Amino acid sequence: MFMPLWFIVGLISLFIGVIGSFFDKYLLEKYFSNSTESENGAGALIIFSAFFLIVLYPIMLFFGYDKIDFNITVGWVGLISGIMSGLWILLYLHALDRVDVSQAIPIFQTIPIFGLILAYFTLGEVLTKVQILASLILILGASVLIRTKEESFSSQYKALFLMLGSSFFVALSQVVFKVVAVDINYWTGIFWNWVGFILFGSILFVSVKEYRAQFMYLAKQRVSSIKSVYGISALNEVFDNISDLTFLLAVILGPIGLVQSLNAYEPIIVLIFSSLMVKVSPKYFLGDFSKSTFEQKFVGILIITTGSFILYTTLG
Repeated sequence: MFMPLWFIVGLISLFIGVIGSFFDKYLLEKYFSNSTESENGAGALIIFSAFFLIVLYPIMLFFGYDKIDFNITVGWVGLISGIMSGLWILLYLHALDRVDVSQAIPIFQTIPIFGLILAYFTLGEVLTKVQILASLILILGASVLIRTKEESFSSQYKALFLMLGSSFFVALSQVVFKVVAVDINYWTGIFWNWVGFILFGSILFVSVKEYRAQFMYLAKQRVSSIKSVYGISALNEVFDNISDLTFLLAVILGPIGLVQSLNAYEPIIVLIFSSLMVKVSPKYFLGDFSKSTFEQKFVGILIITTGSFILYTTLG
């Protein structure tokens, strides 16, 4: 029996999204691993991304000007969403600078946990015993996954809390849209989301000395380096958008609950990709994939996947 089309399209969306994560790791390792001006490049990448969106604005306005509602009373939700996007990406990049992709990305499976908790306090939704059990299983899996011999205990658990914080802001953004229930079209949503992200990046540039130093460090490099950062950032944006669109197509083609449950496969896909990238390009994709460490990561991801499947069955 052939797999249904929605299943295939949903998996393609996951694969494309996972590939985009490796662009972030590549930029951090290539341009900031040897930086003497700053500890890492998370702040600089956020600022570069914000400035990159300014470059893209004329293109967006050319195609969608007639469809954009410029009224702030409509767009404020998108603006807040853009700021929260900046927050979760910043925390995620800081975590990615401390651990490899296979340890960071699977922890995004905790997003539904924070969504349930926030919905409990804001919407009065009830948490079931099964959901609480699944949440505890997910946290256990994340703790097993993040702990390896390669990095110090404090560094790894700092990465865990950074990823949990990142997941929280993703969930918060989703709950804000649900609570406010503002019906805005795609172009209006994108416009105000970018405004919020640019505002967040600008605040970081002005107010955080370390991030400003990171940005200036990269700005002093060769023009080819700056072009490379913008090029890879652009490619990353393309992959992210294609991933989102293919996921929406999968939702159209199949039952939304089953399509959402495909996200549980993401940790396994990330682990496979990470092990391959470490072998193909060890210079930019570092990670301990010795037998004992791989087995521990596999166990952690297996626990996370189990918790995710249990949780998604309650959400469907």
